[in-house]
Amino acid sequence: MKIRTRFILVLLAVSIPPAMAIVLLTGLSIKRLSLRISKDVEAKQQEKSIQAIEVLVDNYHEMIGLYRNAMQLTLKLQAREIEKRLSDTPSLNYVYSPQIPYGFDEKLPEHLKVNMVGEDPSRSLYPGNISHQYQNFFLAGSTQLADVTDDLARFESMTPAYHNLCELNRGNAVWHHTTLQSGLYTRYPGSDTITVPDGYDPRTRQWYLDAKNGTEGSATTINFDPATGRAVLTSAMPIYLPDGTFAGVTAIDLAMGKMVERFKLPKAIEDKSEMFITGLGMPGTEKKDDKLIVFLHDRSVYNSDWQEDVKLPELSSADSDTFLEMINDIKNGIAGKRFMEYEEKQSLWVYSGRVGKKAALTLIVPREVLAQLAEQTRAEIMDENLQQIRTAGLVILAIIALSIVVSIIRAHRFTKPIKQLAVVANKLAHGDYTASADVKTGDDHQELADVFNQVGPRLKQHQQPQHSLALAGAIQKNLLPKQPPKMSNFDVAGRCLYCDDTGGDYYDFVTFNDLNLLRIGLILGDVTGHGIGAALLMASARSIMRNLSADPNNDLPSIMRQFNDQLADDTHDDKFMTLFYGVLNDDDRSLVWSSGGHEPAIWFHKTENKFEELSNTGPLMGFMKEMEFPQASPVFLKSGDIVLIGTDGIWESQDTDEQFYGKQRLYDIIQKAADQPARGIVDAVIESVELFTAPIAPKDDVTMIVIRAL
Repeated sequence: MKIRTRFILVLLAVSIPPAMAIVLLTGLSIKRLSLRISKDVEAKQQEKSIQAIEVLVDNYHEMIGLYRNAMQLTLKLQAREIEKRLSDTPSLNYVYSPQIPYGFDEKLPEHLKVNMVGEDPSRSLYPGNISHQYQNFFLAGSTQLADVTDDLARFESMTPAYHNLCELNRGNAVWHHTTLQSGLYTRYPGSDTITVPDGYDPRTRQWYLDAKNGTEGSATTINFDPATGRAVLTSAMPIYLPDGTFAGVTAIDLAMGKMVERFKLPKAIEDKSEMFITGLGMPGTEKKDDKLIVFLHDRSVYNSDWQEDVKLPELSSADSDTFLEMINDIKNGIAGKRFMEYEEKQSLWVYSGRVGKKAALTLIVPREVLAQLAEQTRAEIMDENLQQIRTAGLVILAIIALSIVVSIIRAHRFTKPIKQLAVVANKLAHGDYTASADVKTGDDHQELADVFNQVGPRLKQHQQPQHSLALAGAIQKNLLPKQPPKMSNFDVAGRCLYCDDTGGDYYDFVTFNDLNLLRIGLILGDVTGHGIGAALLMASARSIMRNLSADPNNDLPSIMRQFNDQLADDTHDDKFMTLFYGVLNDDDRSLVWSSGGHEPAIWFHKTENKFEELSNTGPLMGFMKEMEFPQASPVFLKSGDIVLIGTDGIWESQDTDEQFYGKQRLYDIIQKAADQPARGIVDAVIESVELFTAPIAPKDDVTMIVIRAL
């Protein structure tokens, strides 16, 4: 055996056994420590989850209170509008015509709603067509048209008032209706297909009688709507003539289940948890008992026999003593939490203080769900610690490998220098310009090594500018959003295609801190010029805009004004930019915006098959300080509508004959791709521009954001 081989074996025998012992001892210590820590974390995580659920119930309790107050105010406004018209002198020339819908107002949006065949009825308020442009009226009992002609003339003008009140409760209110003691019954919105059963007399309904005979100004009952068969919560209020005489009752029917649908539970618990609006005793009665009745939940109830009473389910638990303690808390308006049985599973019951006289919000989460959350956290900690053990092992193995390498290097210290030069040459060929050969032989090999050592730095000197430019481009692309925002009512996508390594276009998505609404900021800018200078200005603009958007006290005009002032301080007269800033509201499907010198956004109304431009609202950005950038009025997007916000690099692209791409081609592409997702529309536009300019690439940056309403 050669001495060199023996030397390598001795070094390995000395280094490997101690290293392996260190790996084993370290692993055992980390594992024991991980078990102790994970148990403590599991208990704390379960406590933290319960606290988060309590905060959620408390927040939704506040929302229900606000919504209840809003509904009471809406009902009062409706009663005032009716009483105002009862005090008016009717038109002497009024003649009802069956050919014209009652109370027709062509200035109102039609808002036609059709319940499609196969649609889940619980997701739709109506089983047929409805229109917001007119009312319906019906005659109860033996009432004749001639008996109520004056009141028909008075109430004909209620259509716009009903519409405004209906818009305040869109998605929740089924009907706004008024019944006079004379037998006239008016209902909004109107429908040519949804009517009331023969013989229906609202004056005999419990909500009418409670409102008429009550002393508190309004009454609330749960009953089946005779027109739709849906269980509704009816809030009713008496109305009076100017002399104080009882005239009738006006009411609002709310869809059961729609209110609770608004309360979204965290994904971790939503599948196995249930939330209810509960109460002690039936609504509309003064009696309170020890039964916990479910007033509202996320499922709608139907019955073809509208005259039957609505049978509300009852919550109960096998843990009767604990359940009775919760009942007493709700009676006394005390919020709390308790563990007890629900549907044969131990569960956490979290309940709020009272809403009104007897209602409360109750959320039930199985204990196993809480345990799963805690176990998931514990498992993550264990995985992380095991990963640390594996990392420690890899480090030790790396040390062992290094020992082997060092041993081999020392054993081969007499290897010919030409082998080292071959390694250096190979590294230079693969772009490692820092490679050098340390040869000190004092002969031709050392002279050749000196030449090699000069080649690397010289090649690196020539390569550095290109490398820096590529690095800058990579950094700039990394500043663009990685993923589009996830929204319930919109599909959003964006893309930026630079014509050089770096460019002056950018887009961004900003998420706001809002408890009630999901709002997303959409920002798209175009800096003058290309190259490093434009890229740096773009990065600076992105940073300024994100900082300003993070301040909840800033509205759109304030953000744009401050951004313009800061940009003007940082740029020369020959540098400026255009910018579009829009805020997309997922709750009411609206878009508001403010822009500085930017080309108008393109709005495609799919149902009307027409295009509209969302105009610019301000001057160029960064050109002059103390400029104003007003916010445009909101637009509301219907399903299928598409909004494209882009830079002029799209429509100003040129083909080989120097012909412009133009907006008409863009309109055609949007129409053809209108049924695709937002990402598909973006890709279709990019592909169309590239085909138009082929065989050369576009000469300007191409950037866009596409919004598609779902």
